[in-house]
Amino acid sequence: MKFKNNCCDGIYNSFDIHFTSACDNKCRHCVDSCYEGSGIIKPNPFAIAKTIIDNKEGYDDVLFLGGEPCLYLEELNTCIDLIRANTNLKIFITSSVPKTCYDNKDLFYSILD
Repeated sequence: MKFKNNCCDGIYNSFDIHFTSACDNKCRHCVDSCYEGSGIIKPNPFAIAKTIIDNKEGYDDVLFLGGEPCLYLEELNTCIDLIRANTNLKIFITSSVPKTCYDNKDLFYSILD
C-alpha cells in the first residue's frame, strides 16, 4: 500500500488521520462539514496504529484530525502510545479541546506530553 504526503499543501510528509467523523461543534469554516465524511464514529486505535507503524518509513509526522479526535480520549491515548512505542514520528492533534478534555484532565495532559 502506498500512501501520499499531506494532500493539503504537499509540504508536510505526514500521515493525516481522520480519527473520527464525530464532532461536537458545527463550525461554519469546517471542511469536513462540506461532505458526508467517512462515517467513522468510534475509531479503532489498534488498526490505525498498525497501519501507521507498518508504513512509517519515509514519514515524519502523524496528524490526527476529525471530526473531533478528543471526543475519544481513551482510544486516542492508546493509539498515540502504540505509535510512540514503535516509531519516532512526531504527533500532532487538531482539536477544539471539547468538554471531554476538561472532564478527563489527567488523560488529556498525558496525551499532550
